[in-house]
Amino acid sequence: MIMTVRGPVEDSNPGKTLTHEHVIIDFRGAEYTSNNDYEMSNVIDIVYPFLEEIKDLGYKCFVDCTPQFFGRDVLVLRKLSELLDIHILTSTGCFAAGNDKHIPSFFYSKDERGIAKIWVEEWKNGIDETGIKPGIIKVAVDKGPLSEIDNKVVSAACITYHETGLTIMCHTGEKECAMQVLETIKKYKVPASKLIVAHADSIEDKNTIFKLADEGCYVEYDWIGIKPIGYHVQLIEETIERGFTAQILLSQDAGQYSVGEKDGGKEKFRPYTYVEKQLIPELIKELDIRIIDKIQRVNPLYALSIQ
Repeated sequence: MIMTVRGPVEDSNPGKTLTHEHVIIDFRGAEYTSNNDYEMSNVIDIVYPFLEEIKDLGYKCFVDCTPQFFGRDVLVLRKLSELLDIHILTSTGCFAAGNDKHIPSFFYSKDERGIAKIWVEEWKNGIDETGIKPGIIKVAVDKGPLSEIDNKVVSAACITYHETGLTIMCHTGEKECAMQVLETIKKYKVPASKLIVAHADSIEDKNTIFKLADEGCYVEYDWIGIKPIGYHVQLIEETIERGFTAQILLSQDAGQYSVGEKDGGKEKFRPYTYVEKQLIPELIKELDIRIIDKIQRVNPLYALSIQ
């Protein structure tokens, strides 16, 4: 089962999936973020065509990786899901990267269990009295060594996993912090298969990427369209050659409506099509289409399934 903004979905074939995208982001910081600073209709008018484009390309599932205090708006997500009839997952958690500007001040006075209690409540009773439940736990950390607040947030995610069964996705992108996150989930006895290492393709040391995969983590290659396509083709081929086909997830960390900018900064909106239009045509030249299909359809289903 996966949990979408329209409820649980029992589907053995949810279609091609993008596991790391954004509809809205509020870069202003936790103390300023508000869903009252824009009109829902304006967001939908801007984002709808981009989502419609990937639906027409065969995508049926889309993970919005924007947690609370970073611009999350679950009502917008549900409306888009209804209009397009696609599965959209939302996130609980906290974006602790970006020099901590997206961490609310009251988190500092709570321990990891106090933070986890907030996230577990969203799972049990829905987000902000909407009845909409999160489909993943999304956290983000700065470069290692992990700070006290980063450690607290990752620990809270582990506690939340044990209460909810939701997969943890952690924004990393650098060797030291990625390995420290792995050690923390081991400490809390979270299966490595319930950790998605976001931005794994920006970890410069490939041996670290393969170490994470060997431990059982999902390595998410989500900077497609940011790094050269040739780099990703080679990285994916090497990951497969190492025996880690089942650990690969593909996305492009694209979007988004930016709160506080005119029309959400729509002229800077990155489309959700880099995977399909740029990467897949190159992969088809090198790989069996059945392998590509597994990466796009089967791997996300297992990665996002609730235990």
